[in-house]
Amino acid sequence: MARATSDLNKNATCGTRKRFLLQLLKIILYCCSIYITTAHSKNSAAGSWTSPCSPCSSGSTKGNNINKFDIDIHNLDVEISWDDLIVGERIGQGKVTDFSNADVAVDQYHLYEGDIKLMKDMGMDACRFSISWPRIFPNGTGQLNQAGVDHYNAVINSLLAIMGLNHMPTLYHWDLPQALADRYNGWLDTRIINDFAAYAETCFENFGDRVKNWMTFNEPHTFTVQGYDVGLQAPGRCSILLHLFCRTGNSATEPYIVGHNALLAHAAAFDIYKRKYKAKQHGRIGVAFDVIWFLDPIMFGDYPSSMRTRVGDRLPRFSKVQSNLLKGSLDFVGINHYTTCMERRESHWRSGINLILPKI
Repeated sequence: MARATSDLNKNATCGTRKRFLLQLLKIILYCCSIYITTAHSKNSAAGSWTSPCSPCSSGSTKGNNINKFDIDIHNLDVEISWDDLIVGERIGQGKVTDFSNADVAVDQYHLYEGDIKLMKDMGMDACRFSISWPRIFPNGTGQLNQAGVDHYNAVINSLLAIMGLNHMPTLYHWDLPQALADRYNGWLDTRIINDFAAYAETCFENFGDRVKNWMTFNEPHTFTVQGYDVGLQAPGRCSILLHLFCRTGNSATEPYIVGHNALLAHAAAFDIYKRKYKAKQHGRIGVAFDVIWFLDPIMFGDYPSSMRTRVGDRLPRFSKVQSNLLKGSLDFVGINHYTTCMERRESHWRSGINLILPKI
């Protein structure tokens, strides 16, 4: 009995060490990726583009024509003009690698017409831009900020007038209103589902007559994992290294709760559009994905079986009503494609191991 207990203790200690090392490896890898991204943006990107657009090539191009939906403008990266327009605080305004802020980025708020003309001159035929939730509702809910609505109306009208651009607004690109984070911890609470649906409907009402393609979320996996598992993006929650890396959070459960609520928020927005706006506006709704964690529930009404097996009770469950609401709740699938790598196969001369190497 004593030996069995000792063996159990050894196994538990071994498991704890493995989890510790795994979390430590996560930190190192993510920190390296942040450093590389920051260094790249400072050394090259700032001088390469006068337009705030980030081109993501999804295939071959002909001349200057970039494939449709290749240009993605994220509001936090480009549009912020803090002093000139009422805009609510958003999460993450203090969690920046070099401790700077985004009060003024490249000022697309004032320069959007010139930026659109630059896109036309470059031969672009499509643009996906983000609508800022706290710019529409500074407190997350309640009083509408008409100045914010007017701004996005002007952007959409300019896109149509200057180049007839095929535009696609994204409703959520990770800028949750700070007021909702303070009120009920944002995506960790089910109240976020109805609040997001109300925000989405406001956008449908005000912009839907000129919008034919909507994205509810951009890469929900990213803000779910990096915000609530490793704590490197807003709101910076995790339980890595016994909370030495983050002040609060639970990396074992919170990412799945956040992802669950985001899926239900998407389904609620899709349902509203389908019932109240699709027949007269003739638009479509999709999501930009990167993992089947989020695609399976929307296609089949539940998480992948492999995920259920591995995550167990930590993975929330959908009710029958929720599952039916989720199943088929998209008109198209968006895939973000950032770069293309060519590979070649070579045999290592000593061990004979086949290696996949980048083709330079």
